[in-house]
Parts: sequence; structure tokens; C-alpha cells
Amino acid sequence: MLSPEVVQLLEDYRVGWITIADPKHGEITLDCALRLTSHAFLEARFAPGTLPEGLLAIGLPCRAVCEVCMSVLYFQSRIESIANGHLLQLRIEGGSSHGDPRHHFRVEANLSLSYWKIGESPPAPQPVDVNLSRGGLRFTTSKNLELGERLAVELWLPGAVSKVVRAKGKVVGVLRKDEQGQEVVLKFTDIASDHLGRLSEFCLGLKFRQMGKRAELLGSILKPVFPSGQS
Repeated sequence: MLSPEVVQLLEDYRVGWITIADPKHGEITLDCALRLTSHAFLEARFAPGTLPEGLLAIGLPCRAVCEVCMSVLYFQSRIESIANGHLLQLRIEGGSSHGDPRHHFRVEANLSLSYWKIGESPPAPQPVDVNLSRGGLRFTTSKNLELGERLAVELWLPGAVSKVVRAKGKVVGVLRKDEQGQEVVLKFTDIASDHLGRLSEFCLGLKFRQMGKRAELLGSILKPVFPSGQS
């Protein structure tokens, strides 16, 4: 049962995306606009021509996600109907949310990163794609790291003036990827307040820029489509 707060938040379209498991290509993520049409159903609206032909089918499970006021809402769903090549009705089968924007929201960025085991010498920083929050980061590495290992890290934040963030952390997650090394989740355990401030400022700035881009996407999806010859 959805809470009244969630129902109210999703009365109007919100920027979101759905993720579908494709047997040939793995997970596929598609940007869309989402809204609730009842407590049991979501409507997902896509820009014309963006839904891949032959991929979608009635009854196909998918995950719908949207961000509202920097809270993230997740819905486990199934496709109930497909209309006009750009509208899906999704039956909601479950859901969850994560709220506190100071701790839970995450951003994707390419940063110069250096990390090493406590007591070792730091290596030169290398550009790495990271999933980052003020509580920690996730990244892929070719090194063999184990759960519970303690690491020191340096992050070089891009900007008009590059800023460095130094911290210590604990490996709390390891996912081994075939031919791609490991995806490692590091939770910060020791970070100075001024470095945490730099990190928070960077994440918030990047988040707001991403929200602006998503607002533009929402406008393009909801833009009226006129028949040929009309405007």
C-alpha cells in the first residue's frame, strides 16, 4: 500500500526511468516520465521513437525509479499495457524509498582517484568512474580487495579550482565482474570536516545540474506531438 505522501508526490509526471532485463543485452534502462494513475498502477511516458521495438511485452517485469525532492522511489512492476508506441501502464507489485538527501543520494562522476591499503605508499591518481556520496563510493578496480579491508583514498574533484578530498574507509561490498575486475563499495570511516564539506558541495552541485537536465528531458517527453503538417 502506497503512503499518502508518495501518492501526492506522483500525482503529476516526474522524471524517472525503467529498467528491463533483456536476455541478449542484459539490463536496459529507458528514460521516461512517471506518474501514478491509481494506487496499483503507474503510467510511464516516453519520447516518441525511443521505445525499442520487440523488447517490450505484456507481463514483462521491470523496475521503475524516480527522484522527487532528492528522494528516490523504487517500484517493482509488470507491464500491463502498451499504447501509441510511447505509453506503458505498469502494475505495481512492490516499492521502497530512500530519503535523507544529506546521506543517501548518490551521483555518478569521473574523477581522479588514488587508493591504497593503510600503511602503504599512495600510488598516482587515475581517472575512474565512481558512484559517490558523502558516505562513501563505489568503483571498479583490477586489484583484489577483500571485505573488511581498510583503505586510504584521495579524490580530486574537478572544477575551476581542483580540490582534493582525503578519507579513510572500510570495504563493505565486493562484486566480482568477469574480465572487468571487481566492483568495490567503500564506506568512509574517517574524514575531516572540511574535506566532508568539499565532498558535500561537489555532490550537491552535480546533483542540481543533473536535476536541471532531467527537467529538460521531462519537457521534451511531455511536449505535445502534433500530426504531420500541424504545429
